Amino acid sequence: MSSVNGTTGSLQWWTVFRREFIVRVTNKTFLISTGVMVVVLIGSIFLMGGISEDSPEAPKVAVSDSASAHFVENLEPTSQDEVVYQVEHFDNQAAAREAVTSGDADMVLSQSASTWIIGVSPGEKNSQHVAQLSAALSDYALQQKAQQMGINLQELIAGTAPHIVEIDSTESGAGATGASSILLPLAFGMVFYMAVILFGTSIAQSVVTEKESRIVEILAAAVSLRSLLVGKILATSLLAFSQIALFALVISFGLTWQGVSFEGLELTSAIAWFIPFFVIGFLGLASVWAAAGSLASRTEDLQSTSMPLTLVLVGVLLAPNFLQEQGEKILSFMPLFNVSLMPYRIISGATQWWEPVVALGGGIIFCALMLLLGERLYRRSIMHTGGKMGWVSALKK
Repeated sequence: MSSVNGTTGSLQWWTVFRREFIVRVTNKTFLISTGVMVVVLIGSIFLMGGISEDSPEAPKVAVSDSASAHFVENLEPTSQDEVVYQVEHFDNQAAAREAVTSGDADMVLSQSASTWIIGVSPGEKNSQHVAQLSAALSDYALQQKAQQMGINLQELIAGTAPHIVEIDSTESGAGATGASSILLPLAFGMVFYMAVILFGTSIAQSVVTEKESRIVEILAAAVSLRSLLVGKILATSLLAFSQIALFALVISFGLTWQGVSFEGLELTSAIAWFIPFFVIGFLGLASVWAAAGSLASRTEDLQSTSMPLTLVLVGVLLAPNFLQEQGEKILSFMPLFNVSLMPYRIISGATQWWEPVVALGGGIIFCALMLLLGERLYRRSIMHTGGKMGWVSALKK
């Protein structure tokens, strides 16, 4: 049985795996690109955080009497959407109104014998800030009148507000709607698409480089072609999973640091299912990418031999955006499509417990078939010289 550096044939794949992984992980281009991506992710997160913190300047309210000043100064927002007003003091009402017309204040507040008066510039009557201040004044005036009439306002309004409850989507069978119905499958699909394109291309380039330089002939004399293929696939896959995990950790820590909350979205559940679908789909396609590299005779041929794979991935990425609920359900059981659609359907509560299990089983079968197909194409084309081979020609050979 042949050996490589004292390794028996049964462990030849491990020798190839170790060499491929060390060479790739110590490659300067890979390290620099990974570091740059981490810096870009961190910078983007903190940039978005800085933009969100740059809230608009608080609206200025001009006042000329103590009652108005006291009300505005003690007005506290009841939610994150409400603002805190700035108080601008003036000696008389005319000066306060002049501040509004000159742009030094956004509105003027005064109190007459029977009501409060808010003065604003033309066109600002229905602005959000005016509506917020008006609502607060109405509540305050209502409380004052209730006290004067000896009415307990809390008892009076008790039970008048509607009770809002959350309806579990599993009870109604309805999935997520709105932007999430597009963004979630697109996000899962984009991660899968980018990983397969980047690292699949890396496998194909490695294969075609060895073929073009005739190094593969030397390697084939020392190790079996199956061991060579398995070692390459596993090394590149581990590298891809490690890099994506690093990016995910950076994003998670960055968003947590910025105080971003995903309350109401069971992302942990979705990601937990996304990982096995992603791994299985990636491993299956990795072998076919290696075959695409073996079909090419030169690096320049790689774009042509990998074009079918690229088109398939584009379809997997974009198809969910044009589907109705029934179409999503059907495609979520199909290999590759299930990488993005099944985790999305899980998070939206539109699945039974057995559905992701069945989809995952189908993905495993697909992965096994793709590994066999990739090995078959690789074996039949890796030693071929004299120009690139077509996919059909390699299968018939």
